[in-house]
Amino acid sequence: MVEDWSGEIEPVNTMETLLPVSDADAGGTLVPVWLQSRLSEVGTLELWCVSRDGEHRWKLEFNLREHEGA
Repeated sequence: MVEDWSGEIEPVNTMETLLPVSDADAGGTLVPVWLQSRLSEVGTLELWCVSRDGEHRWKLEFNLREHEGA
């Protein structure tokens, strides 16, 4: 259960990404997905896009480190 975190969590804009498709899939198709999370053995948060039909899943990775020279 999440307590009141107002002021601590900020909403973000809608995220979009390009996912690899198999030869059988048509490119440029909108695929509705569910987000699935998992805590890995080393303590990192893994995020996955899982197609709503359950046939495909893609691991999301975010680079949150500062770029050199930034």
